[in-house]
Amino acid sequence: MRIMGRLVRDLIISIGALASLIGLVFTVRPAGASWSALEILLLGLAILLGCGSIYLDVIKYRSRPIRVLKTKRAIRDYMYQWINHAGAVAIFSRDLSWVDDAEIEALLESKAKNSDLTLILPKAIDLSERLARLGANTLYYPSIEYVIRSRFTVVNVGRSDTRVAIGRTEGTTHRIEEFSAGDHPAFYLADDMLQLMQRFCVKGL
Repeated sequence: MRIMGRLVRDLIISIGALASLIGLVFTVRPAGASWSALEILLLGLAILLGCGSIYLDVIKYRSRPIRVLKTKRAIRDYMYQWINHAGAVAIFSRDLSWVDDAEIEALLESKAKNSDLTLILPKAIDLSERLARLGANTLYYPSIEYVIRSRFTVVNVGRSDTRVAIGRTEGTTHRIEEFSAGDHPAFYLADDMLQLMQRFCVKGL
């Protein structure tokens, strides 16, 4: 609903700007004056650009990857696909509860052995310590006595094609949105949090 709200807001802004421009043209023109070819061309161009802005707003809304996942298995499958073909990965989680079978454990183990896995958790768990022994960079933040509610996974860390998937629970479903650098402020907020955690968290094994 929030994404739809942003789309409606952007459309209102674009339509309002177009209407204001057309209204300004009719306001400043002398009453009864005939239209020159140049004025007609400029007005048509303004309308075309305004319609183009509205079209881009709709395209931007429809193209943003949003996943609505209803089961734990669906979350696990999404995470597997998100991580599988990526380079270095940073996972910000509460307890890695979605890691529940041998296949995805093997994927994380492979990332750890290649030094391509960073885990940020409120405290150490058996899985994170095992992955740390294989080479994962494990970071814990127990001293703040607060479990951060943000859940996100950054893929291709340190590259120009870095992307972040941010998840949140809404009722009985789990919504995940994907962002790239320059796409949305949420990307930079997640990246800033990752950078801060890497500097101030307690390192594991």
